[in-house]
Amino acid sequence: MNTKKEIGKEIEKLLSTGKYILYYETIKQSKLSDEKVKKIEENIDYQNFKNSVSGLNAVYQQWYTKSLNLIKKIIPDRYDEFVTLYSI
Repeated sequence: MNTKKEIGKEIEKLLSTGKYILYYETIKQSKLSDEKVKKIEENIDYQNFKNSVSGLNAVYQQWYTKSLNLIKKIIPDRYDEFVTLYSI
């Protein structure tokens, strides 16, 4: 992951995965209206994500590790902050 194009693609993947992790957790905790849940669950990309998740902890850990590596590479001055937020 060295070129701007490769970094951009990785950012897009991480944003998408992060969004679906958030949706998964908020739906699980009943934090969204039925209408919003229905809209999210109709999304084919979310359905694919949800069907591929055997354990959210593992998915989150993979997302965090990839994000951490990317942050270290492109905004190293925010690396410590990201690590600190993980421990909260």
